[in-house]
Amino acid sequence: RCSTDYASDRVAEEQFSSSADTIRRRLLLTDEMRLIMMFEEAFPTTGYIDAIPFLEPLQQEGSRIDVLNLAKLGTLVDTTRRIVHFFTGTKDGIYPNLKGLARSINVFPEVHRRIEQILDKYGDIKDSASDALFDIRKALRSKEGAVSKKAASILAQAQAAGVADADAGVTVREGKYLIPVASSAKRKLNGFVYGVSATGKTSFIEPADLIELENEIAELHFAETREIERILSEFTAFLRPYIPDMLASAAFVGEIDFLMAKARTALDLRAGMPGIADDGVLNLRKARHPLLEKALKKEGREIVPQTVSLNPAKHILLISGPNAGGKSVCLKTVGLLQYMFQWGMLIPTSESSELPVFERIAVSIGDDQSLENDLSTYSSFLADMKEMLSYADARTLLLIDEFGSGTEPAAGGAIAESILAELDRRGAYAVITTHYTNLKLYASGSDTGVVNGAMLFDAARIEPLFQLETGLPGNSFAFELARKMGLPEAIVHDAEKRAGEEYVGIERNLRKIVRRRKALDEKLQKVKDTDKALEGLTETAVISFIDLYARTKQNFPEVREVSGSDRRLLGAALSEIARSRGMRIFTCLEGRDMAEFGIDTGGCMTAEVLESAIGEELKVPSGTAPARKGCRCLLGNDIGVYNTCRHFCRYCYANYDRESVIRNSSMHDPESPLMIGRLQPGDTVIEARQESWLTGQMRLF
Repeated sequence: RCSTDYASDRVAEEQFSSSADTIRRRLLLTDEMRLIMMFEEAFPTTGYIDAIPFLEPLQQEGSRIDVLNLAKLGTLVDTTRRIVHFFTGTKDGIYPNLKGLARSINVFPEVHRRIEQILDKYGDIKDSASDALFDIRKALRSKEGAVSKKAASILAQAQAAGVADADAGVTVREGKYLIPVASSAKRKLNGFVYGVSATGKTSFIEPADLIELENEIAELHFAETREIERILSEFTAFLRPYIPDMLASAAFVGEIDFLMAKARTALDLRAGMPGIADDGVLNLRKARHPLLEKALKKEGREIVPQTVSLNPAKHILLISGPNAGGKSVCLKTVGLLQYMFQWGMLIPTSESSELPVFERIAVSIGDDQSLENDLSTYSSFLADMKEMLSYADARTLLLIDEFGSGTEPAAGGAIAESILAELDRRGAYAVITTHYTNLKLYASGSDTGVVNGAMLFDAARIEPLFQLETGLPGNSFAFELARKMGLPEAIVHDAEKRAGEEYVGIERNLRKIVRRRKALDEKLQKVKDTDKALEGLTETAVISFIDLYARTKQNFPEVREVSGSDRRLLGAALSEIARSRGMRIFTCLEGRDMAEFGIDTGGCMTAEVLESAIGEELKVPSGTAPARKGCRCLLGNDIGVYNTCRHFCRYCYANYDRESVIRNSSMHDPESPLMIGRLQPGDTVIEARQESWLTGQMRLF
């Protein structure tokens, strides 16, 4: 992808960086170039050449540029001029980092003008490069024309005399004009034998009458060469003071070529720029292994993206699941994308991904057994662990495949658990794959920094789904896979009996425990999120509380009914939050609905309440009548559509499509089941009709 050796060398020399500022700059430069490659047709993508190798020697006195390198220099100057012109022509704030690179680069208009005076569009020296060269070449053309005519005349005479064949022609070799004649008649033509044909039947004679003219032409060629050398020497002397700046320009062009190669790679990988997390959070969303995706694409298959999340509280991901289920691929995806990120490449993930900056990435993948070094599979694993433990800390990312395997399971599992506990204690980040149940149990503890991850498996079809589910331990599905691979049923059945109910029960109950804990953690997080959302509200804020049946069904699909105790618990929690903030809860639902949840409400949301909240009288359109007493249908330029109770007024119901109003509201968040906000003039307030809130679609804007 690189056009220049400079860019290729940059690829080879670029190092993994542990500086957030360096990584950010690399990513921004690459991302800006990616946008240019996508949208800017005017940006020059050709003319990238290596100039540093021939420019550096020209700094020495007595050196001289040659014609080929002069043409390359012209290309360099033109490419530099076009790149700089592109950036100076863009608006302020567009491609700021690339503009910063181009800001100090000179375009050398005088050098460009002098090169155009010397070279034509084909890279040859012009006749007009100097007056002397013009005269020399004019004389050359005259002499060459004269010798050509003389040679043609001699050939015609030889043909008339029967010395040369009638269809023979003048041959030019090494600047000499030769007449082909029969070898038997070669003495009949005055001149020098220059050569003989392969058969020996034809001799090539240089006529004596042409020798003087050819000597004059040779002298003119020598004069031409000397004049060209003089022109190039003179140009080199003119160029020499500019060379330091031209070297900077050459490096700039090479750097742009390097960035274009990175940008083209990003486009091929459908890669984006992740955020740099300064709080230790690692969030890879929809991450794809670029090499695997390319291989699968050739087979007409789609890759399954993975989402991986780690943070200082849960900083080790322990992946388990069936063999060939994608554990190692998931581990390698995290490691490769983290390295690409810290190298300065855009990565194939969602651009909402965030990655921290690690000081080092350590890998233990594969079997390093060696007869020469007397290493078995397990001893090589222990050697890796010893090295990792010598530097593992909170700024280290460890990638360990098949953790603890290669020895007796009980001992191997115990050693692996001890190493895992130590890595956990140090706060090291890690992605680890394993089959050991004791490690899964360790990760299931609420007081550890390890989280389970399961590679999902379709037990009905007996095939892996290659999808990671965080928070649950995986199952090896060894018996199911054995059946699928055609192992005799008697052997599989006997193996199940030998494993015993204890083994099967541990795996099954472990998943049940973790699943229940995960659901409980999610519920607690929802309460915390609601509390956080209410933090910014003032005493005059108005809260619209969605029916808890709908809220629960939307957030927890597995829950079909909320028990009375749960209703009152959640309702009491919201009421307490509101009281602690000095706020009141208003609703369009009737009081008995809220009382069911133990919620203290300020009553029905009336127009007067809303006017008090925003400190402004609402506008009532002329000619609109309320559907019933006490209900004011309001359509104002500042407020929008508002309904005060669960019964819609005829005017709103007939003239407004609720979904279109929501779509056009800039404040709409489709992912939030509960909209809470401070009302101000200019806000749009919508209360849903009865059948809408029953399905959890009510919103407050």
